[in-house]
Amino acid sequence: IAVSDETGEERVHSWRDGAARTLDWDVGRVIALRAAPRGSLVAIANHRNEVLLGDVESGALHVLDHSDHGRSESLAWAPDGAWLAYDFWEDPRHCAIKLAEVATRTSTLVTQPEFRDYAPAFDPEGRYLYFLSIRTFDPVYDAVQFELSFPRAARPYLVALQAGARPPFEPAPKGLGTDAPSKANGGDAPAAVKVDLPGIARRVAAFPVNEGRFGQIAGVAGNKVIWTVLPIVGAHGRGGHKEAPGKLELFDFETLRAETLAEKVQTFALARDGVTLVVHDGKRLRAIPANRKQDPESAREEAPSRKSGWLDLGRIRAGVDPRAEWKQMLREVWRLQRDQFWTPDMSGIDWNGVYERY
Repeated sequence: IAVSDETGEERVHSWRDGAARTLDWDVGRVIALRAAPRGSLVAIANHRNEVLLGDVESGALHVLDHSDHGRSESLAWAPDGAWLAYDFWEDPRHCAIKLAEVATRTSTLVTQPEFRDYAPAFDPEGRYLYFLSIRTFDPVYDAVQFELSFPRAARPYLVALQAGARPPFEPAPKGLGTDAPSKANGGDAPAAVKVDLPGIARRVAAFPVNEGRFGQIAGVAGNKVIWTVLPIVGAHGRGGHKEAPGKLELFDFETLRAETLAEKVQTFALARDGVTLVVHDGKRLRAIPANRKQDPESAREEAPSRKSGWLDLGRIRAGVDPRAEWKQMLREVWRLQRDQFWTPDMSGIDWNGVYERY
């Protein structure tokens, strides 16, 4: 699944078994796109503050939700594809997490709209919905003038999807014998995710880590979670690099501790196996396991290889047709103004005529 403006408008394209298809959906400017892990559904968030559900086989497209105050930027599918989580602006100041049941196309707030919640992600085993939230208010004194600020106000949180489950951060009693071997979930199909909606907003729990600046979060196979911790940098970069990378941390529910998985990470993408992870570090990409640290020897290697995880991006060759590229640039800039100008009539300008002129 991809979005392309080859036709002059942003459209969803699908490829399956070598067969390509363009879906003539009016999706606007796509902010986020996620294909369901099973079936033929795709979730889309756009610049119109809409969350859309489309079926690439039937061609049906439905508006699942719409906000009057802001865009949804994060979409997350449950492992069985029956639920969709997304961030939703309830008013200009407060963003909460919503959970939609795909079969009925009904949405429920699973966090109270009193803070700024973002980046929802499902536990691979369907027990929890993880998210990041700015709700830890420990003020910091300014070093230059007399004022207080909150540069580190975020923490990772979770919502227990089932009522009556064991508290997630209370370790289970253990004897001194060897641990029983873990049981693998047999088969390729994930178990159905059970969600108890009554009282779900009261089942929010904070991870036992310090507040900071967090960028992404994801559930990892083996009862673990990863997230990125971002540094506090100056707006002008005078005190250091303006785009300084963060670090990737791995939290283990067994030990209730977080350890550093990678020292320099801007963003990451986790494959559906819950283990294969690609991290973005500057101008480089690296594939590493998400559920354990690399051995020190592999971590020190800089040459691209399967052992080091570094991807050889020098193998990529892209052909550019400058005239076709200029045409695309003009159309995109024109379309951005048309779709996001402050008034729909473009202040009386014949916008189609402007495009034809140039």
